[in-house]
Amino acid sequence: MSKAKSKLSVEDFFTKPQGDAGQWLEITMPGDVEKSFELLVTDLGTYKFKSEMVKMNREEVARGEISDEQFDTPDEIERRHLAECKLLSALVIDWRGIDTEFTQDCIYNLLVNAPYVHDAVNRFAADKKNFTKKASKD
Repeated sequence: MSKAKSKLSVEDFFTKPQGDAGQWLEITMPGDVEKSFELLVTDLGTYKFKSEMVKMNREEVARGEISDEQFDTPDEIERRHLAECKLLSALVIDWRGIDTEFTQDCIYNLLVNAPYVHDAVNRFAADKKNFTKKASKD
């Protein structure tokens, strides 16, 4: 006879409260584990992120189609990277361990110029297990 599983409540599946509040993500400097800082990252379900996504999509539609040749130019690749950094910056709402006051402009600049931070924020925000009640820790 197998063990009876306890029943779950609907609320056990909710990630929005923790996603909106954010969770701390530790970032370690490449090559120097002694240096690290933390970012307070929200998940992809926040209204702020969704609003930025809609703005970005509108801008893309307004630009119109571009040719395959234009799509792969260095200028176009940079433009898309900057747009993605702007979108991801909407996910970060605070930091600690950095001696600069947190602003959206500062996090945008960090994401543009530190690709490892960009990638870490993207992976962390997309992983729903980071925003469950169990993951909540600060």
